[in-house]
Amino acid sequence: MSETILVTGATGQLGQRVVHHLLETQGVAPESLILLSRDPGKLSDLSARGVQARIGDFDDAASLGQAFDVTAQRVQTDVQKVSADVTETAWEVRLKNGGDDAAKVLVNEAFAGEWLVLEESQRHDKRDASHAGWTVQVPGKGEAVLRYRVRIKL
Repeated sequence: MSETILVTGATGQLGQRVVHHLLETQGVAPESLILLSRDPGKLSDLSARGVQARIGDFDDAASLGQAFDVTAQRVQTDVQKVSADVTETAWEVRLKNGGDDAAKVLVNEAFAGEWLVLEESQRHDKRDASHAGWTVQVPGKGEAVLRYRVRIKL
């Protein structure tokens, strides 16, 4: 299996130098490179050589998912104020995979205060005192939905 190397900011000064170094000095095959840029049109000369150029902007999370075939949409489906300092919220995270291969996606959520997951469509891992994580398998050309309800005491 061959390695794939991702270069972010590939049209910037440093990114251009990294790409040149990989191709010219290290002898990396062009088809082993994925170049991420806000404007992949600026990479047309490299695309012609077999490099994969993709649109991606760290200020636009959706563009990053689309650059790698997987997108996520998170929607709050319910909120209830249980008491002055306790709230319950329900969430749905819809993951879509446009690629041919299955993808494993980590959904990581941060919670303030004391929290407890009350319901979930699949089991979470408590990462630390303020984070829960779900590892979701998303089939190729398919989607998966994670649903959960959490109670938070501030």
